[in-house]
Amino acid sequence: MISQSHSSKSDYLKSFLSQSVSYKNRLNHIKSILCASAIGLGLLMTSPDVGFAQSNPLERALNPASSAPAPSATTSAPSANANALPQGNPSQTRSASGSASSSGPGFSLSGTNAQSAEPTAEEKIRMIEDEESRKQERKRSIREQAFEAALNGLLPLEPDEIIEVLKKYDRTREVIETPFYPLPEPTVSILPVSLDPGVSPPVLNLATGHVSTISVLDATGEPWPIEDLSWAGDFQFAEAQAGEHIFRITPLAEFAYGNLSMRLVGLKTPITLTLKTQRDTVQYRVDIRMPNDGPNAQVPIMQPGPGGLQAGDGLMTSILDGSPPADVERLKVTGVDGRTTAFRANGFIFLRTPLTLLSPGWISSARSGDGTSVYVLNDTPIVLMSDRGKMQRAQLEEDVSEDLL
Repeated sequence: MISQSHSSKSDYLKSFLSQSVSYKNRLNHIKSILCASAIGLGLLMTSPDVGFAQSNPLERALNPASSAPAPSATTSAPSANANALPQGNPSQTRSASGSASSSGPGFSLSGTNAQSAEPTAEEKIRMIEDEESRKQERKRSIREQAFEAALNGLLPLEPDEIIEVLKKYDRTREVIETPFYPLPEPTVSILPVSLDPGVSPPVLNLATGHVSTISVLDATGEPWPIEDLSWAGDFQFAEAQAGEHIFRITPLAEFAYGNLSMRLVGLKTPITLTLKTQRDTVQYRVDIRMPNDGPNAQVPIMQPGPGGLQAGDGLMTSILDGSPPADVERLKVTGVDGRTTAFRANGFIFLRTPLTLLSPGWISSARSGDGTSVYVLNDTPIVLMSDRGKMQRAQLEEDVSEDLL
């Protein structure tokens, strides 16, 4: 009775112990699986090739063949727990290489990484060629961008836009450079000079931006050389050279005012002129007419007859200048060209011509610098003149057409 009870107790103890060992082994097996899973997940999260923010560790665990890093030797499960597993159960074994697996659906972990395939030589050559092609394409793109930037920087406008800009620039310059007042009227005139005391000096009308040429002539129309010249005022002078009779004046201010003084060769009395700048008229050329014969005077073919007119007379000067007074009578001249004109005033005939008068004898004469002369004659219907040695016969008569007008 006692022996049976002891045997039953011992059987019970053995059965209990065997069950306890079995429970303990099962617990150790579950613990080792959980440890291996935790270690595998830790390796995936701390790998330098797999960032936690860039890749999901769960996806890495589900696809171990992609590029999962190899686990370190220190991450293997403890060997004691592996040795404690039963030998006959393959689902509860763990390999010595440190791999851990779970047969759960949709989840897989592996301690070893799948090796990527090594590219072949042809693939490497193709990769190098592709890289060179990309480099050349980048260089070409950079050069094109640099060219476009330089072109836009240097020539940003289109041709029609450039033409429009130039037109506007010309209009602007025209407005800026064109005076708001009218341009002065140019004239060419003869200026008689008197040597009598108490007579006001003649006035030269000048204008800014215009050059006036002054020549000095004697009573016969020949040049009278200038000995020296001086002036005062805001003017620029181009003085005459030695033995010359011409000088030029340019005013440097809008309202410049002054005078000049000059001495002529062989003349004791100095000549004075007033210089005045204005905007109405400008004398482009002025022939200063002296009342006396100069050192280059020519002896006339015929001596003048008696009369009161002199070379410096105002009427003679105006006719010689080509602007006779309105009250003189103009005569019709036939037999010669249009360069010869005739007028009647104060009982005399004033013949203006570049030809040389031969007959009749004249009372007085005056000559300009261009060779035109004015002869004062007694009233006559016919005159004889010489045109370079050729006799010319001119008839003077009243201009009936002018009377009708």
